[in-house]
Amino acid sequence: MRIAATASLLAFALAAAGDAQAKSPWRLTIDADGPYLTVGDAESESPVTSLHCKPHEGRIGVTLFVERRVADRLKGDTWVDKAGRPYPWPTTVRVVSGAVSADVAAKTNPDEMNGGSEVDLVLSPTAPVVLAFAKTGALKFTAWGETTKDPAVPPAMAARLVKGCSK
Repeated sequence: MRIAATASLLAFALAAAGDAQAKSPWRLTIDADGPYLTVGDAESESPVTSLHCKPHEGRIGVTLFVERRVADRLKGDTWVDKAGRPYPWPTTVRVVSGAVSADVAAKTNPDEMNGGSEVDLVLSPTAPVVLAFAKTGALKFTAWGETTKDPAVPPAMAARLVKGCSK
C-alpha cells in the first residue's frame, strides 16, 4: 500500500511540474545550433530576453533589452551616443540569482526597431550566479538603471540550458 501511495504522489508531483513548465512563458529549444532559452515569443517583433550558446561551448550568451535609448544620433551610417562615441557601448550588467550576484562586462547596441537599447553579455556556466540559476531558475539583469521583469525560469529548463552550454 505504501508503494502505491508513494507512486501516486510521485506521479502527481511530476504532473504538477509538467503543468508548471507548460504554463511558463519561457521556451527552451535544443537543436544542432545549441540550447536557446527565451521568454515570450522569439518570433515576434517585441524584444525578449534570451540565453543561448553553441553546444558545450563553455559560455552562455545573453541578450536583453532596456527602454533607455543610448543612441543619440546618426553620424554618417553609425549610431553614436551623446558624447559622440560609436556603438557598441561598454556596459556593466548586474546579474542576480537569489543571494548570488555578479557584475559582468557587456556591450550595448541601438535597438532601432523599438527605440531602446539591446544589451549583450556572456556568462560562464560555472559562475556562481549561473549555478544558482541552474538550481532555482531565478535570474535578473540590471543595465542602464533598468531591471528585467521576466518571471523565473522553471528550474529544470534552467538546468538543461546550463548543462547544454557547459564544456
